[in-house]
Amino acid sequence: MYKITFQIEGATPVIMEANKGDNLLELARRGNVAIDAPCSGNGSCGKCRVKLVSGQVESAPSRHITPEEYQEGWRLACSCKVVEDAEILVPDIASALYCHPAGCTGSRHCLQNWLSGPVPHLGRAQSGRHHARR
Repeated sequence: MYKITFQIEGATPVIMEANKGDNLLELARRGNVAIDAPCSGNGSCGKCRVKLVSGQVESAPSRHITPEEYQEGWRLACSCKVVEDAEILVPDIASALYCHPAGCTGSRHCLQNWLSGPVPHLGRAQSGRHHARR
């Protein structure tokens, strides 16, 4: 068994036990670590970017990650397999644990407050540049 630590920006790390060959995205899901993957983990969208901080994972370069980013440790969680203990940074851009209003710390408490808040009234339709905000 290997130890995979998901370092989630602004939240408590999640430590999971994994077998060699376990898929990183599936492991994150089992540990309730929310990583955006609209393509369901088939590698086509590039949204599940995570950063390998320490250790190793088996992964191939992707068209969604430049060679420089790959050297820095960026990977697609959907295409990574566990091969040893590793620490993985889950940035807020990849994690659904975060909301983005001003002052948000990215904590689970922030998410709970955001989910329990009032539903925004959209009024009339607006262009794609305008979004409903709380």
